[in-house]
Amino acid sequence: MLTFPFLRLPREPRDAKYEAYLYDDQGLSYHYPSSQLRYATQEKHPERVGLGLVCRAIANEMQQVRLSTNCITFTPGLSDDGGDGVEFLGLRSKAGRFESLLQHVRVAKMYMLMLVAPCIIPTMLDQTTSRYPSVARWFRAVFRQLQKGFDGHIRPAYSLESCYDSDVSCRYQYSAAFRDALQYLLTLARGGRNFEELAAQSCTTPIEGYGAAPFVSGSHDALLAWYPEQWLIPSEHDLALESRMSLPKREKDGYDFEHPQLVDWYFSATALAIRFLEALPTGRRRHVRNIVINEDRRGVGRSESHARGLVPYLLQNSVLRISINVNIWQTFVPFIWTEHELWGNDYKETLVDFESFLPTVAEWIVETSYITATGLTSLTFIFDGNGPETQQVWENIKKAAALQEAMETSKTCGNGRKIELGNVFSTRLRALRALGIRERPVEENSIFLEARLQIPSDLPRTFSAAIKDIVHGRGIIQFDGDAGDMWDMDQYAATRSKWSLQDFWTEWYNFRLYTDIPMPPGGAEAYFRQYNRRSDRWKSSKEPLSSRASALIKVILVHRVPPLHKSPSKRQALRVK
Repeated sequence: MLTFPFLRLPREPRDAKYEAYLYDDQGLSYHYPSSQLRYATQEKHPERVGLGLVCRAIANEMQQVRLSTNCITFTPGLSDDGGDGVEFLGLRSKAGRFESLLQHVRVAKMYMLMLVAPCIIPTMLDQTTSRYPSVARWFRAVFRQLQKGFDGHIRPAYSLESCYDSDVSCRYQYSAAFRDALQYLLTLARGGRNFEELAAQSCTTPIEGYGAAPFVSGSHDALLAWYPEQWLIPSEHDLALESRMSLPKREKDGYDFEHPQLVDWYFSATALAIRFLEALPTGRRRHVRNIVINEDRRGVGRSESHARGLVPYLLQNSVLRISINVNIWQTFVPFIWTEHELWGNDYKETLVDFESFLPTVAEWIVETSYITATGLTSLTFIFDGNGPETQQVWENIKKAAALQEAMETSKTCGNGRKIELGNVFSTRLRALRALGIRERPVEENSIFLEARLQIPSDLPRTFSAAIKDIVHGRGIIQFDGDAGDMWDMDQYAATRSKWSLQDFWTEWYNFRLYTDIPMPPGGAEAYFRQYNRRSDRWKSSKEPLSSRASALIKVILVHRVPPLHKSPSKRQALRVK
């Protein structure tokens, strides 16, 4: 058997030759359509890999050195509707189909939870909220409302109802932890008496006022079993549950559940990195040294929760270093901006309220806390803080942390007291008395259940500490910008030391919903265009919004009522006109 003279050299000088041959200043990039690593340009690619065509042994050695000598960059993968998968409901984007199925299954499991509530005993709920503390109080509130079902003029099951017409405005409240808690509680309840019978009804019993159940009869076992990792790049087999969807429409006016085909859908860059590492043979995987993940588009499947999928590979490879660059405006603002093409070119919104960021920021902190708890220091997050608009977002994140700390140290609401909103009321609810509707606390009212973080203490326990670490340059999160100074905790605490829970709720409500932040240049229209590549998807700037779009705008914005201590601005009044 012939052996190339080059292979007779010791491995060390061979590797030195490989490194000089394979290294590129711009490193390697992962190409989603082909699932291959590529050099920065097509011209460089054949130059760097040609030697490997000479001999299989050389090719194998080159693969190892190419991984160890180059930084590998991942960016979000556009799941193109031109051929990414088979067509379902006119949509070929596999990412879009996956996101749609995730949301439909969540709706179905919430409906199932409402029906099987008699099987759930208090200790099951305690176990669930103890396991998922970041959503504990809100999860209990949602569960209580699902237990009650529809009741009178105010429908407590708004968290279920909203899945059919205004889910686009509040689905981002249902975090990865909420999804996990929902699955966990259903699993605990499964051994209860009559569970199977009641669960089966979730696929046979129409939802009052909204039409057929989300999935067809006999699907409840498949629903309970479908619990993929949210960073999954699904196969057609993974999406087979689509065939069991009943695609309900609201009986009153025929709203479709959603139209995911109207936008471009992406798999997160982190999901692609996980897929790449998973596909590598174990022996080759240990040669990977440096990975950079650029999250500059919103990925499907709660992308803020995807980093935990990297943990097993970091634990296996002690020399692997991963950096995740997070574009705040592209990854913190949820799909409320992109799932429905509501506004058209004539919608010129340039401001967004802080509520649009807050739940996602909180979930990022939850996930980074999970990474920190593993003891890993080889994974870092870099939040892009460049630009005046981003700086305003950051300053309000710090204010949220300060308000959380102030509430934790207050004499009336702090020191680990259990917080319930049973005695907190909104002036909007009081106004309903004139209509003959009984006043209810906010925790029992459908309007307010769509907000997961209703008071500062609803933020993750580690939130204020994590923000402090960022300001001081500690920990695994870095802020690429001016992190600024620490807040004056003495002043925050002194002002609020004797506040009631109602006081904290009112301040927080006004802060999250009526703190306006200017969008980057181009506003909402520019943001939309980043997810809509083809101009034919866009309305003419002279064409008025359709009646359906106008109605949905009101559905989305009507909950943003005037703040409790000030009058609505002209812009806010126009938004709900």
